Amino acid sequence: MDEATYLAQLQQRWAQAWPADVPRTAQYPLGERPLTEYLRHWATVQPDHPALHFYGHSLTYRELDQLSDRCAALLRSLGVAAGDRVAVLLPNCPQMHIAFLGILKCGAVHAPVSPLSQHLELAHQLGDCGATVLIGLDQLLPLVQQVRDRTALRTLIATSLSELRPARPTLPVPDLLKAPKRPVADALDFYPALAACQAAVPEHPVQLDDIAALNYTGGTTGLPKGCIHTHRDMLYTCASFVPTALGCDRHAVSLNFLPQFWIAGENAGLLFPLYSGCSLVFPSELEALLGQHPAVLASAVLGRAHAVRGQEPVAFIVLKPGSEETADSLVQWCLGAMARYKVPQVRLVEGLPMTATGKVKKQELEALL
Repeated sequence: MDEATYLAQLQQRWAQAWPADVPRTAQYPLGERPLTEYLRHWATVQPDHPALHFYGHSLTYRELDQLSDRCAALLRSLGVAAGDRVAVLLPNCPQMHIAFLGILKCGAVHAPVSPLSQHLELAHQLGDCGATVLIGLDQLLPLVQQVRDRTALRTLIATSLSELRPARPTLPVPDLLKAPKRPVADALDFYPALAACQAAVPEHPVQLDDIAALNYTGGTTGLPKGCIHTHRDMLYTCASFVPTALGCDRHAVSLNFLPQFWIAGENAGLLFPLYSGCSLVFPSELEALLGQHPAVLASAVLGRAHAVRGQEPVAFIVLKPGSEETADSLVQWCLGAMARYKVPQVRLVEGLPMTATGKVKKQELEALL
């Protein structure tokens, strides 16, 4: 069989197997335009609809649009021009969404950095991307200051997760939300700086083929390399994946636990909600709850098929050294800490398989279900 015949038969089989109700082409419900314009659409048609939920702190689409406008104006006032790189050193949090959209609105390039980076990795990526401004977590900026002289950074902007901690969180909060705000010398304070900025919102006409992000590889085969993603790349990712694989719309609620500095997390947590107009909730509730047990060092929760319930949670748990907890005692603790239907089957493991960028390899854990 020659190649042309093989490909024709493959195409025919693909067409026959494709579900009838699933789109076969990319879908652009609001047209082929940058996702920042999708945000402005949602802020107009559903201004009070929640865009983000974060441990009880909520942000509406109107607020997200306004705050990212202020961020764009602040960046422009700091000398950030179209095409300039802005580094973002943040865990999953509302500030990351504000920064991401503000960067895109002023025509700059989003350059996310892993919060797990150490001196060498941090110096390499910041130097390689050429960022002149960095928006980062207050707890991580001392590390940035140690490598600053090896970069082009001229401005640091600090923010704290504790600023967003509500009086009554809807979930037990991790340590980072409990940590008091840390003063950072020679750094602007993110939220006060947004409020004080009187500069006009940049009127930069973002084009689909402009560079939107510089996403770095994990560095498993050498030093991390920056991968260029345009506004068109981002939109096409949404238009080809959300309608076919997720099917979510503005009435949906999306839960994201993937780290948003990583490309898959950027797609799931930053891009897909903008495209669909849905609400985003993070972090993973079960892993957040398990993290409150004093003996739990780390955990990863997967779903396993169940004949009656559809799925049941299975938690792979690493205990802190010296702990005498057992799987049964952890299950008993879960019964008192969460609704019964959420209580997972517990598997104690020595460690979790991790990638070089600090992500749990859940596909390897799936083999143990």
